[in-house]
Amino acid sequence: MQLNNSYTSDDLSTIRSTISRLPFMSESDARAMNLEVSTGACPSHLAPFLRLNDSHPDLYRKLVIDPFVVKYGVYGFFPRAYDLIYLSDKSPNITFSGRTRGRVAILTSPSNNMVIKPLQNSNEAKVATLAGELGVGPKQFDSLQGFLSEEYISGTFITDNHSNSDIRPCIEDIGIKLGAAFGKLHENKICYNDSTVSDPDKRSHLILDQASDIKLIDFGISLSLEEYPNFSLEETFNYVRTMPIYRIFETMNPTQGDIHSFLKSYQGKFKEISPDTIYDRDLRFLTEGLQLMSDILTEADKTAFMQGFHSTYKR
Repeated sequence: MQLNNSYTSDDLSTIRSTISRLPFMSESDARAMNLEVSTGACPSHLAPFLRLNDSHPDLYRKLVIDPFVVKYGVYGFFPRAYDLIYLSDKSPNITFSGRTRGRVAILTSPSNNMVIKPLQNSNEAKVATLAGELGVGPKQFDSLQGFLSEEYISGTFITDNHSNSDIRPCIEDIGIKLGAAFGKLHENKICYNDSTVSDPDKRSHLILDQASDIKLIDFGISLSLEEYPNFSLEETFNYVRTMPIYRIFETMNPTQGDIHSFLKSYQGKFKEISPDTIYDRDLRFLTEGLQLMSDILTEADKTAFMQGFHSTYKR
């Protein structure tokens, strides 16, 4: 269904500028917006646009009567998504998911599928774009500041295969493909820096698609070594957050000042840590994840996986 009151280019520019400010909203502004919703003063789908009622009242009235805003909210105005929703004869379905990064929107239609999600760190868009170009991660689309818009990978996570007959016959092939993927990332100075096959909660970042290929998703805490050994405080945090020393430090209820001092102190240690040591984290997370899949994989399966992995992994 297409609407007759389509938005002008100036309208879209204003709307998209408004959406791009959402990830950087102050706590006081966020509380004020939530209060408008909780008191019934503003419907939740209009809350992100509420300021337009003062600055662009005519545009706000368009949003108020737009049925697509009710269904899709802000997500209908992202590049590519707008064409799928407003300029197509059949609008896509929308579902939501999300764990640590916040709300993730998934748009699916017979012709195009995509995911829209908030950035997890300031370098993620650059890393995710490169991973997509390498064929390791989802392809990236034009997006708005503070968000990623990317290809939706249809398939199953490796941990979703609860029947041995699903993945065991091809377990070595999965290892071969993951070895090649990690080789590409490391060759391009990217450390994935996260669990791949499984974490303790059986969550995975490794998808087996319908063509029996693999894709890694979520590069939110990946590290780029382009400027090694110079890492930002944000990158330093992503490196140390899984280390025992930082977990012990967290139990001491540190203040923001304490955390800043800890990270500043650790920044200076990177010149003593080789790139190989950083890349080795990916292999350690991989072997730890395999051990967490003992309910699915036998020891022989794990050995076959790693043999396949090392046959293609080149640094």
